[in-house]
Amino acid sequence: MSGVRSIWFNATLKGTGIVNYDGKDSLWAAKEWFKNYREILSHSNVKMAKHYIKKIGEKDGKPEYEIKIKISSDCIKHALFEEDQPVHDTLIMAAPKAFIKLLSSACGLIRGYMFENKVCGSGSVHRKGPLNITDAVQTNDTIPTFDLVTQLSPKRQKENKDDISGTNMVYKECIGDVVYTLSGSIDLNLLQFICCSQRYNRMAVNPDDAKLYIEGVNRTTDLPTSNIGHYIYKTAKSELSEEGILLSQDQCLMLIKDCFRRLLGLNIGRGGGGFAYITDIKIKHITDPIIDKPYEEVGYYPIKSVDDIKLKASDIEVFYKEIPEEEAIALNNDIDNAYIATKNKDAEDKQIKAEEKIKAKEAKEAKKNKKSEQ
Repeated sequence: MSGVRSIWFNATLKGTGIVNYDGKDSLWAAKEWFKNYREILSHSNVKMAKHYIKKIGEKDGKPEYEIKIKISSDCIKHALFEEDQPVHDTLIMAAPKAFIKLLSSACGLIRGYMFENKVCGSGSVHRKGPLNITDAVQTNDTIPTFDLVTQLSPKRQKENKDDISGTNMVYKECIGDVVYTLSGSIDLNLLQFICCSQRYNRMAVNPDDAKLYIEGVNRTTDLPTSNIGHYIYKTAKSELSEEGILLSQDQCLMLIKDCFRRLLGLNIGRGGGGFAYITDIKIKHITDPIIDKPYEEVGYYPIKSVDDIKLKASDIEVFYKEIPEEEAIALNNDIDNAYIATKNKDAEDKQIKAEEKIKAKEAKEAKKNKKSEQ
């Protein structure tokens, strides 16, 4: 029998006011959605929430929309990990110890990251986060309004007599009590493997930093981590492996519980009185995605704390198997040598064609000169 491959969850949030505002670029489209507020939305001094928009029909040849307030998945993830990573600063790559500490933290292991190599020579790294969360969409019928309020920022002054002065008056979207729902999952395949190879363009950690990274994971999980090795999917038909680090089942369970501890304590606050918090979560263990359908209610159970999670470390599926180092290196060398040979052959063919082109041009010029002499 196969183990648990992923954890799916549904959650309900309650709150008051707006906690996630949209950018000004969406105001032009909002005039189509909020027909009663078109005049207000024609101004630039408007603060509007993010919305879920669904076309529900037409009236007099014009589309009708269902409009709901939403909290984006990015906003939710930021709230989950803001204490670990308040800001995303690529300059941290210039401080290797601090950089690896971030990558090996719960934030790096669960949320994932993307760092392009523009600061140091350790190589660009990126990890696809195993945590997937949908937007939290309003489910109750509370209707928002646009109110004229004052903001605390200083008023922009005229720079010349023809300029237009600023204003500290703002049209702000407001709403009362709101109920939201969201769904999500933790992919245990992505959680348990940290790639240290560029073979498939998904290097999460530079192999030169593997020792420091393993020490960081040990501190994060308070459990020992295996050394870097060569791994492939257990179901793979080829033996082409990737260099990487495989987390143990106990480490995966610890990170799963850490993720749900954060979700259970989720509380998003916004200046001006807006807030939203988790009220309940239901989870489901997915062993076979064909049988254990995530969208079916059967199999979900509620949790109020991480102690309610009915999952043992031994239940977690191990997706990878290790390949002997000598075998992996030999196969990778064969592929690399074949690639280099093909690349060299292409370069030689290109050089030959260039020389033939030069000779043809010289022959054409010689023929032209001979004809002009006659």
